[in-house]
Order: sequence, then C-alpha cells, then structure tokens
Amino acid sequence: MAYGPRAELVAISEGKVGRGFLICDWCGWGTSLVNEYPRSHRHLFKGDTCRGPLSQLALAHTFETDMLTISGPGSVAPLLESPSVLYAILEGASRGLDIARDDVDGTLYRAEDGSAALAFFDTVPGGAGNVLRIGQHLSEVLARARKVASYCECGEETSCYACLRTFRNERFHDQLRRGEAATLLAQVLREPILTTEDQAPQVPTEWAGAMAQTGTPAEQEFLAALAGAHGIPVPEVGVEVADGIPVAFAWPDKRVVVLIDAEPEDRNDLERAGWVVAEAEVEALRTTLGERVPTR
Repeated sequence: MAYGPRAELVAISEGKVGRGFLICDWCGWGTSLVNEYPRSHRHLFKGDTCRGPLSQLALAHTFETDMLTISGPGSVAPLLESPSVLYAILEGASRGLDIARDDVDGTLYRAEDGSAALAFFDTVPGGAGNVLRIGQHLSEVLARARKVASYCECGEETSCYACLRTFRNERFHDQLRRGEAATLLAQVLREPILTTEDQAPQVPTEWAGAMAQTGTPAEQEFLAALAGAHGIPVPEVGVEVADGIPVAFAWPDKRVVVLIDAEPEDRNDLERAGWVVAEAEVEALRTTLGERVPTR
C-alpha cells in the first residue's frame, strides 16, 4: 500500500458517447460528437456563421491530489483487477468513514512492473486527506465494503444504486456484480461469504433496501423497530442534508432526521437550517412525523 500526498492525475472526457468532441480550429466552438459532422456552426465570438475546419479531440486536464494505491501478490490479483471490488471499497469508505461519496473516486491501475493495483484519489484538487483516512482504516473499510456487497435487494450477479452503482461510474454498470465483490473481499478478509439471507434483523421487503444502507448495529436495531411499527414511512438512510451534514435517518419531505452517535454541533447546525432532530425512539418519532407538514 502506498500513499502519495501529491499525485498528478489526468482527467479525460471523450464526450457523451465516447467519440470525443468537435472543436473548431478557427473560433474554438465545440460540441460533443454524437451524430454527423455539422457543416457550419455559430462563431463563438462574432455570433455569425463559421465554416472553420473541425478537429475530433478528447478533452483533458491535469490536477494534483492525494492518492492511495493498493497492490499485492499474484494470489490477490482477481481482487485488484475487479471493478466491482473497487466500487465496493469506495462505498465502504464513504459509509464507514463518513466521507461524501463524490469526494473520492478510484480506478484500476497497472504498476510499472505490470502488476494489478487499485488506485484511490481525492476528487478535490490539492487533496483533502480522504484517501489517507482510507489507508489508515483499511481493515474497517474492507469489512464495510464486504457488507455493502453482501446485503442488497438486487441480484448477486448484478448491482444497483443501493450498493455499487453511482452516476459517476455509469459507464461500468454492466461490469459491476456485487456477488463477485462480496466473494473476493471475504476471501481476503478470511471470513465466511455472506448473502442477503444472512442479514439480521429481518425486515419487510419494502424496508430491505434501507436496512442494506445501515452501518452499525445501533442503526439496524432502530430501523428494525421502525419497520415493526405501523404508520412510519421508510426513511432515507445514511444521507447528507443541510449542505453536507451526515444523518442516520431522514424524512426529507417533512425535514425530520434522527441522529445516532452524531456530534453535538451537527444537531445545532441542522436545527438552524430548519430541520427537526427527533429522538431515536419510535413513539416520539411517530409524534414528530405526524406534526410535520410535508414541504414542497
């Protein structure tokens, strides 16, 4: 495992369908190449018609940020070559370390000797230390990644937005299989391979997706109690509200949240932003939700 506080990365965009962009050599006008080459276009500065030659290009820029690479012997090559494992680890880091998912990303990587590796990096130029935290808590992150990949409503041969998929990794969706990630991570951790049926406590089907998002036994216990009560809607679990404050459970339409093991200042910030922080007790929460008028 290697941590580079100042790695230089190249971000490349190949347009909407991977065919690149058309850039005018005369005025700089550009568009994503989707269908045919346009015969003319509006001049970028003058506003009239321009018939300058168009170059087909990919657009890129370089930036410095924090980077973490994970490598290993040939016996773990299947894990290091799996995009499913890559995105399971990113989800595990986000949920286990309270890192905003958009603040970290990763890629499959080949070292100079050709060996496989996983590379993780902060998406913020200059870095924010997020991948350093992943390296410092790697065992915890891998264990959480295994749970993310093991417990979900979708089939093990595929994935969904509740486990491995995000809008950012959309181009890899057909390659992401949570069962593959769960098996490979269990092998590395030397733990039994889990399935969704192993999950405890059991909840009704409509609550299973929310249960898969929980990260601690305390969250699981409280969500199970909510599922057993009548008249309480399924919450959003492990989300951020009020410009980035992580909460255990949220009902955004009523601006109600429940915090578990949160910092005191989070409660104050949420209340100042107009959210109601309910106690983690079923009947108290039921009363609070019943008193709130849905926002639009």
